[in-house]
Amino acid sequence: MSMKFQNFKKYYFYFISTVIFGILFIVTLILYTKAYKNEKIMNSIYKKNHHAILSDRVTRFYILNNAKKLDHIIMGSSSGWVLNPKMIEDSYQSDGAINISLGGGSVNEHHKFILWILENKKEVKEIMLNLEPNTFHNKVYSRLPYELEISLKDKVGNFFSFITVKDAIKILLTKFGLLPKKTFPIEKNTNDSYFYYGFRHYPEYFQRLKNDKMMKKMVNDLKNGAYQIYQDKEYNKLAFKNLAKILKITKKKNIQVKLFFDPVTYRKLKSNNYEYLYSELKIIKKIVNDFNHDVLFFNNLNKINYSLDLFEDGHDHYNYDAGKIVLEEILKDELKIGIKISKNNFNDVLYTLIKKIEKRTKLDALH
Repeated sequence: MSMKFQNFKKYYFYFISTVIFGILFIVTLILYTKAYKNEKIMNSIYKKNHHAILSDRVTRFYILNNAKKLDHIIMGSSSGWVLNPKMIEDSYQSDGAINISLGGGSVNEHHKFILWILENKKEVKEIMLNLEPNTFHNKVYSRLPYELEISLKDKVGNFFSFITVKDAIKILLTKFGLLPKKTFPIEKNTNDSYFYYGFRHYPEYFQRLKNDKMMKKMVNDLKNGAYQIYQDKEYNKLAFKNLAKILKITKKKNIQVKLFFDPVTYRKLKSNNYEYLYSELKIIKKIVNDFNHDVLFFNNLNKINYSLDLFEDGHDHYNYDAGKIVLEEILKDELKIGIKISKNNFNDVLYTLIKKIEKRTKLDALH
């Protein structure tokens, strides 16, 4: 094979690759940059369901960006999806509360959301931020909206990512009716408030209320079934730096931030010799000591932790009833089931938990 022919093949490959890349770029540019502005398209893709076609980061930003009034925000991981913003509005006599929690959300992602909020939603008064050990990782579960990226490198990487192109194609297919209108079942009579509040709809919860056998089965599965044992991990240092930045900039803007660790089951807390409980308290110790910020804690081996019927088919997703208890205590700032941990009482809380456990664990190392 001659050298000229080999060079021709190489340049032909480069040409075809450039053409394909250019087409994808144009599709992405036209569709993706307009997706947030086209409510009809976004609703047809995602309305009323939090596990649908597009990244939940995209739809949370859509909800956030379209909020006409915004006083109070719930942020965190998927466990917080049962915290009802309507309770906040009723408590504060307001009509501007939403939940923009993210599945597997990290502090680094929350930091980017909050920077955008401070710039574009200046009326915000309070942010309730749910934390857990996995919040302090740097894993990427799904794509952030382009608007939230800070550095040029992140913006470029986001815009040309495979997930961005995939989302743009889905928007195109949906626009021309080439994707089914109901990819996921929508509960009858479920109104749009679930979507626009960022409040997750659990059909199974309502089914269990009417069916004792379903409830008993779920409880028995949680009580006796196998599940992943928690292992303590190294945490992302940038996450702690970004949490410090969140607390500093919100304080400067006179925005109240309530940090809370929401409930998991007792089985998750005690697994691997209370490794999960140790991990949470290790993080809390750093927050109260280094940032001098109180933490609301709902894993103090309380009645929610031991009530498996207050969970939703897993050990770290509690249901609406537990969510109501948690949010009521946060709103009243009067914890009866949970506890408020500060720099001054951390050791007292630790001693109390160690006494409840009645055996030596890694918790002793936190003294």
